[in-house]
Amino acid sequence: KNKILLILISLILIIPLISCEGQKKKKEYQKHLSQGEKFYSESDFEKAIAEFKLAAEINPKSGEAYQNIAVCYSNLFLTLTDPSQKSKAVEAANNAITYYQKVVELKPKDAAEAQLNISNEYAKIGNLYMNDGQFPDAMQYLKKRVEIDPNNAEGYYTIGVLDWGLCFDNRKLYNI
Repeated sequence: KNKILLILISLILIIPLISCEGQKKKKEYQKHLSQGEKFYSESDFEKAIAEFKLAAEINPKSGEAYQNIAVCYSNLFLTLTDPSQKSKAVEAANNAITYYQKVVELKPKDAAEAQLNISNEYAKIGNLYMNDGQFPDAMQYLKKRVEIDPNNAEGYYTIGVLDWGLCFDNRKLYNI
């Protein structure tokens, strides 16, 4: 009888402590999300990414934090327009893809939208390489785009244009 009473008293004392810890984590998570949203609204994508990553560490099952990270990387890509920043732009788009894939894992109901975003990131990288005349690299990303979104007519069209460009370059190379 004493053991049962001791267990009940222990539970009564422990449960509020667990609850308080959960509330503390939830507040911390919300704080980082809010701070990330503030930085995002200021177009400070790198600081926003850092805040959203902290939120994801607190709640690793949060599709929202990963979605926000992906969107920030996607927008960061768009700001890196100087040719000297090309590798950083490609890295940003690849990071966006990684985080969109995490959203697919965590939020199956949002998978279709995340897959479309992944397809768009592959298109951005492919177009970046294509515009620089790096056709083989562009082809690699454009093919990934249509693998993910096989109903995307624009993706196939772009691959066709790229194939034509490769053919044209080979003719020029071999004086055909």
